[in-house]
Amino acid sequence: MVHIVLCRPEGSANIGSVCRAMQAMNLHSLILAGAHEIDEQEVRKWSLKAYGIYEKARHFPDLATAIAPMAWVVGASRRHGQHRKRYFLTPEDLARELPKYDRGQVALIFGNEKNGLNQQELRLCHSLLTIPADDENGSLNLSHAVQICAYALFRCGAREKRNSFAPATQKETNEMISSLLQHMDEAGIFRAEKPGVKELTYSRLYDIFGRIPLHAADIKFLRHTFDKMIYAPRKRHEALADDLPKEGE
Repeated sequence: MVHIVLCRPEGSANIGSVCRAMQAMNLHSLILAGAHEIDEQEVRKWSLKAYGIYEKARHFPDLATAIAPMAWVVGASRRHGQHRKRYFLTPEDLARELPKYDRGQVALIFGNEKNGLNQQELRLCHSLLTIPADDENGSLNLSHAVQICAYALFRCGAREKRNSFAPATQKETNEMISSLLQHMDEAGIFRAEKPGVKELTYSRLYDIFGRIPLHAADIKFLRHTFDKMIYAPRKRHEALADDLPKEGE
């Protein structure tokens, strides 16, 4: 299921226009993260017959809370900065990849109308999406960006059921990576490294696993494998220590 997520939206008219764009393309789940002072009359004015989407919208205090149950998190951004992810999807790429998550929840995130998604919000995304446009005049109105992406999904039939699996949620993936980093930390891997290497390693692992559709069983297998890699040598060492003669023997 695809959820349109508006992060820190400011314009009530834009929220209404987004609802109208969603309904035209058969999308019905709207999530508002960090939204404040919404003029519901303005939303109703611009959404017209799609006001019901706003009425059923779910509100969350921040983006991290809103996307916790999502299997795939895609953030919309037009800026290719040095610290952004290396891979950008187009709306058509998104439509082609979406059937892999047919049995999971997908969040398509659009940032604040003025500044888009900030670095911390982008870090929470598995993938980034950009709408190709003129380099000098590429900024799109929020509802227009939603309309283009929604149309790509509708046109490509990405909402039809195909061969798919139950994907892991962002929380499960995050816990797996955190567990791996903990094992690496306990093994002393980061002790001789420069400051910030542990955080960079987390970001790189998050980007890599975010590009791979993982089944919940995949997460369980990987965590079990990581545990064995760390604890098996310890058990062998303990077994050898037990075989050594004790003092006084």
